[in-house]
Amino acid sequence: MKDLKANVDQGNDDGRTALMRAAFCKQVKAVTTLINKYKAKVDAEDNWGATALFFAIQEGHVDVVNALAGTFKANVEHGKKSKGERPLMTAALMGSVDIVNLLCSRHKANVDGQNARGQTALMYACEEGKADIVQALAGRHKARVDIRCSKGLMALHYAAINGRHEIVDMLIGKYGANVEAVTTEDKWTALHYAADGGSLSTVKVLVNKYDANTRAVDAFGTTPLDYANENSEQDIIKVLSDESFVVYVKAKQAGSRDRADRADRAEKEAAEGNENKADVRLRINASTKVQRVCDVFCEKKGWSTEDVVFSCLYIKRNTKSG
Repeated sequence: MKDLKANVDQGNDDGRTALMRAAFCKQVKAVTTLINKYKAKVDAEDNWGATALFFAIQEGHVDVVNALAGTFKANVEHGKKSKGERPLMTAALMGSVDIVNLLCSRHKANVDGQNARGQTALMYACEEGKADIVQALAGRHKARVDIRCSKGLMALHYAAINGRHEIVDMLIGKYGANVEAVTTEDKWTALHYAADGGSLSTVKVLVNKYDANTRAVDAFGTTPLDYANENSEQDIIKVLSDESFVVYVKAKQAGSRDRADRADRAEKEAAEGNENKADVRLRINASTKVQRVCDVFCEKKGWSTEDVVFSCLYIKRNTKSG
């Protein structure tokens, strides 16, 4: 027993201590005994800077994590040596929703904490395609979607790089990520990454659902379509090449008496391109009839098309640059 007290924190060739091995093997009683009776150091590090808490998270041992972070006050913001990976990031990487929730809610881990490369737990989850972790972090724990890593990427870019179309949809649609956000140096959008990486499903989500700018130009003067052409991604080329427009409509129910005046104003507003006055914004492809768009709009409003004057109706090509 004396020897154990004297050598409790002595590690093996990898620097791993008895406490780390107990945490790895889900031995809650052994963890408790080693700390309470033999005074094992809770935050002792192995050769890579990992503590017992990391091993418990890695193996998904919720009870051990709770004991270490709660009863024994293990440091939940401790960073590993190589790139400063924190316990919450390991939990996101391993896909353990229970541990993510435990660390954030009960043990107050910083949900937006960054490693040495500026990456957050949310970026880890996006990169690995852990949709349930993304929901927990961005939804329940309000992780920020606009943080940049040291290379200037946001969570949306990490999802797009790896073709995680469900997460791309979630980040934009539920958590307000900017579909046109660009990286700091190369000025790439999520669509650049999706097109260059050959992820057709991600390209479709970005273009068809969120009107991503298909003509966005990066720091090298290159568009997503250019990258798709370089890689001979024929299906993506077709999506990006499809002529598309955005229709802005402003409509009012009106009698015949003032139709002429309203028509004059429609021409003027259309010429000015004042989209802020629009009632509805619809994306259509080149073959869609504008009249059909107007008919659908009236149907949704419960109006008769015969009694409607479109006081502002114009079409703009789906691009922000031309």
